[in-house]
This record gives sequence, structure tokens and C-alpha cells, in this order.
Amino acid sequence: MLTQQDWAIYAGATARWMITLLDADDEREDLTGGTLYLQVRTAVDAADPPALSLETNAGILHETQADETLGQAAVTFTAAQTVALAPGTYFYDVFYDDDSGDRWTVVPTSKLIVKDPVTVPA
Repeated sequence: MLTQQDWAIYAGATARWMITLLDADDEREDLTGGTLYLQVRTAVDAADPPALSLETNAGILHETQADETLGQAAVTFTAAQTVALAPGTYFYDVFYDDDSGDRWTVVPTSKLIVKDPVTVPA
């Protein structure tokens, strides 16, 4: 069962999460040849361009697809990307296109909360 995964990040800071993809039998999915997509929007039904958009090899990196890292991908928001997001609540989801052309929901619509940091280096 897919579950909502709300994340909180700080504007101006790098944020990184690991995602593990499982198939219908709860086995880790081999990501070789597939592409992950993540988009951040101001509203679930926003027609405007995403506030942030990542995909495989552009903010999302597949881990080596073997043994305990099979099915894992690292999602990274850079400091430059997060500083461009005004503090507030956004919405995101993650999709995976496998090498046969099928599209799968990995993370259903969830919240991304951007906070102002207390400490801001000079």
C-alpha cells in the first residue's frame, strides 16, 4: 500500500531522502533502465509550471542496483533549489517509468513543508 510521505525541509539547505521501490510482491524493484520523476507544486491541481522538478540523473540518483541497494534511489534538493522556495506548504509526488514503458506511482501526493532556518551563515 502506498502511503503519503510528508517531508519538512529548510530553505537554503540541501535535503536528501532515500526511496526504495517495491514490486507487487514486496520485492525490491530493479531500477536499471527506468526513470524516476518528482514534481513540487504550490497546489495539487496547479496548472502553472512546477516549483521544482527532478528526475533520474537530475536530482534523483539510482543507487547501485545490487543486494541491499536494489530498488533504492537518492532524492536530493540542492541548497540553490530550496532557497528558491518560499516558506510554506507545497505538494509533491513521485512516479517511476520502468524500462517497458509502464508508469507507477511511487509516492502518492504528499506535503513538502519549507521552513525558514534559524541559523543563516554569513
